[in-house]
Amino acid sequence: TSLMSRSNEWERIYNRIGHKSLDDTPLHHVGGYTMFVRQEWDDQVKLLMNAFEITNIGKDTQLFESGVGGGNFLDSLRRLYGSEAVEGCDTAEACVNIAKKRLPWGN
Repeated sequence: TSLMSRSNEWERIYNRIGHKSLDDTPLHHVGGYTMFVRQEWDDQVKLLMNAFEITNIGKDTQLFESGVGGGNFLDSLRRLYGSEAVEGCDTAEACVNIAKKRLPWGN
């Protein structure tokens, strides 16, 4: 189907990005947000969280992200709210490997 074809294409794109990423590539760049520096990315995440009135997140709040990529959103939540009880999944294995390496406090 068309949806499956698009999904496979995004998986291919993010696996390519993941394989090309270096150990110090900012995680939000792995996620495709190369137009932002880290503080701007964190500001975008905070704006989103506030827009949905999600403000009561702490270190032990359990979070799960489907389509986690390299972990850029969860990484930002840790900086902003101290979130460490996080898990995620993604079909782009190269990005998941980055998340596992760079976010050892998550699953």
